[in-house]
Parts: sequence; C-alpha cells; structure tokens
Amino acid sequence: MDGEGAAETLEVTAKDVRDACISVKTQQAYRSSLRAMSKWIRDTKMEQAPTFFDASGNIDLDRFTLDEFDSFLLEKRKTVGVSTLNGYRSALKDLYRRQDVPLPNTFEKKMATLFSGLKRMQATKYQSGAPKESGKEPLPYSLYQQLCKATLVRQDAGFSYFFLSTQWNLMCRSESVQTLCTQHLSGIDDSVGCVMYKSKTNQEGGGPKDPRHLYANPYSPDTCWITALAIYLACRPTQPKGPLFSGSNQKVRFGNTLRQLINAKTGQTHYGTHSIRKGVATFACSGTTGGPSIASVCLRVGWSLGGVQDHYIRYESAGD
Repeated sequence: MDGEGAAETLEVTAKDVRDACISVKTQQAYRSSLRAMSKWIRDTKMEQAPTFFDASGNIDLDRFTLDEFDSFLLEKRKTVGVSTLNGYRSALKDLYRRQDVPLPNTFEKKMATLFSGLKRMQATKYQSGAPKESGKEPLPYSLYQQLCKATLVRQDAGFSYFFLSTQWNLMCRSESVQTLCTQHLSGIDDSVGCVMYKSKTNQEGGGPKDPRHLYANPYSPDTCWITALAIYLACRPTQPKGPLFSGSNQKVRFGNTLRQLINAKTGQTHYGTHSIRKGVATFACSGTTGGPSIASVCLRVGWSLGGVQDHYIRYESAGD
C-alpha cells in the first residue's frame, strides 16, 4: 500500500465505520425528521423548549420521552401518511443509537401498537372516502415504449435513453444504475452480464454475485438495451474505465428528465424513477401468460423470497 492509501486508511475512525451502516440518503432523511421534531418542540413547548435540547443543540432523550413522541406523531398524522410517520420512528431510533442511549424497554411494543392503530385508522379513512394516493404507480409497458422513443431522439448524447433502458432491463433502483461501472459488465455468450455488488436489500454485499443477463431485442430496437448501450458509447468514444455515468447525482438528472417527459405525454405526476422498477416487475409477472416465475422476478429485482427460500431458491440463467 502506498503512503497516500495508508493515510486514507488511518483517517477512517470507528465512528465513520459505524455511520457507514446507514446510507448517506437515509442519514439525510433522518436529519430532516429530527429537524421536524425540533421544530415541533419549539412550537409547542414555548418557554420550556430549551430544556429539551442538550448543550450541542441535539434533542435530549431524557426530556423527549415516548409520550412526547406520541404527541408529536399524533400532530403530524394530520398532514402526512403512516409511511412518513414511520420515518420519524426510524430517525428517533437512530438518535438513540448515535447518542449511545439504550432504547426504553417499552419502545418497540408501544410503537408497534401505535402504528397498528394508525394503519387501521388510515385504512378506514381511505375506505370511506377518496383514497389519498401514496407512492408511485407502476410504469405501464406502453408508456415505457413511448419514453424509449422520446429519449432515443433526445439531444443528450444517449444519456436518458441508456439510463431508462438500463433501469428497466436490470429491474433495479436508480441508485444502482447511477453507480454502475464498466467492470460490472462482461460478455457472456449472446448477452451482456451485469453483476450487482450492492443493493438496498444487500447493503453489506454478502449476497450472490450472479450476473443479470441483458439481451438484444431485434424485434423492438427502440426498447433494446444493446442499442441503447451502443448509442451511449458511440457518443463517448473515449469512455474510460470506471463509472458508466460520470458526474454527481446522475439519477437526479434522469429523474428530472423523466418527470418532464411523462408530464408532457400524460400530464400526470404519480410516476417517478421508482415507477420503472414497479412497472417492469409487474409486466414480467403479469404482462404475459408465459412469463418468468415469480422467484426469477424476485431474484432479479432484489426482493427477498422470505425465510429458507432465500437459501435454497437460487439464480438460474433461464430466468433472464
């Protein structure tokens, strides 16, 4: 190891290693949730608010009890859904972890009961009236075809076309597409294999390293991943080894483009980058009577099969 590499290794602290167990995006979400809690404390506790924070400005967990947190959640439920409230719960648990304070013995039980009630109340509310849409809708294959044609002629050197085609064909999150590197790809017979070393459900990289195969589609060049790859590389004849999508926040760049195109075509706002993954999984399972098995789809998308199935049902190339 050279001197610079050794120095970088020495600069990593135990705190850095522990913090690495949570992604940067999740840490940002936790900070946002804690800011919401802090604002609620200041708005509701008035003169007593300073006593709820320590000398560093962090929430004092001795003062901000579970009863206080219950009150915070009940106030926030007036404007947000249960999934957002669950994010607040996760942020509070992380605060306990970072302050090295043990969780109260009743925390898990009380939260489980509270959230069960919140979910039931939300379901009753939606059943008796117009449901509030939450999450993104699956992207229909017909709309995917339209987007492929639209991005194919877009003047961005093949970026949005290749990003879209890659996320659809790999059935992965936009974060995984953004971090793809040239060394992840390899020629395998009449396909290109792509190895995913890390995913949301495999953060530690301990899962199988079976490649996901990508094939040409001569019957539909617009939706062909090999065509998208060829155009992308043709526009970048000096593409170096390393990240396929150089630059920061390429998934944000693609997300902005996707929203513009979908809004122009449909005028709808309930589609996003996550719609692609939902859409391709739905299409693979239900778009034909002779599609791949549900196990093959789950393995490619990166969903757990549950229990012992994760150990005994493994990847097979025919599923691609």
